[in-house]
Amino acid sequence: MSRMGRYMLVFTVILVAGSIGFLRSPAFRLEEVVIDGLVSVEAEQILEATDLQGGRHLYSISLGEIRRQIDSDPRIDPVSIKRILPGQLEIIVRERVPVVVVVRGGVFAQVDEEGRIIAVDESWPGLQLPVLTGYEVGSLDLGAPALDPECNGLFVAANAADLLPYISEIRSAEAGPILVTVDGGEYWFPATDSEISEALERIREVALPGSGCVHDYRLPERPVRRCP
Repeated sequence: MSRMGRYMLVFTVILVAGSIGFLRSPAFRLEEVVIDGLVSVEAEQILEATDLQGGRHLYSISLGEIRRQIDSDPRIDPVSIKRILPGQLEIIVRERVPVVVVVRGGVFAQVDEEGRIIAVDESWPGLQLPVLTGYEVGSLDLGAPALDPECNGLFVAANAADLLPYISEIRSAEAGPILVTVDGGEYWFPATDSEISEALERIREVALPGSGCVHDYRLPERPVRRCP
C-alpha cells in the first residue's frame, strides 16, 4: 500500500471513530423539547404523536420525520423545527383556526381560512361560527381541502373574525356572498376581494346584528338599506 493510501485509511478510521464517538456522546442527548405556538392543542399530544423521548441523540432525530408526524394532525401547521445544542429541540407551530362550519349529511365540519377540514363532529361543535352554504364542497375527511381557498365566502369569514359572533350564515349568491346575522339581517357583498374588504370596513361602522334589514353593499361607496 502506498503512503497516500495509508494516510487515507488512517483518516477514514479516525473519521468513523469520531462519528461513533459523537453519536454516543452524552453531551448531545435530548433533554428538553420546547413547543411554541400552541393555543388549544396540548403539548403532550405533539409529544405523543412524535414519540420524542429524552435520552435520544439530537442528530439521530429526523427533523423531516418530526415535521411529517406533526403535519398529520390537521389542526397544526409546523412552522419550524430545529436543534439547539447541546440538548434541546425547538418546535414552533401554528394552530389552524376554524372560520366557518360546513354541514352535510348530518356531519358538521370545521374549516379554516385555507378551506381545509380541521375537525369533524356529529353535532353542532358549540362554536360561534357561521355556516357556509351554497358553495361546492369536496371531501369532509380530516385534513382534506373541502373548499376552494379562493372561495369568496371564506374570504369574508377570514377577514371578519371580529364579526363572527354576530354572523349565523355566509351564503353563496351570483352577485357576491351574503352575510346573514343572528337576528336575520342580511348584508349583500360585491364579488371581488378588494370590494369585499371595503364593504367590511363600512359594515364595522354600523351596529351589528342587522335587525332583520337587508344591507346592500354591492356598491360599497353607496350602500342601500331596506327594512320590512
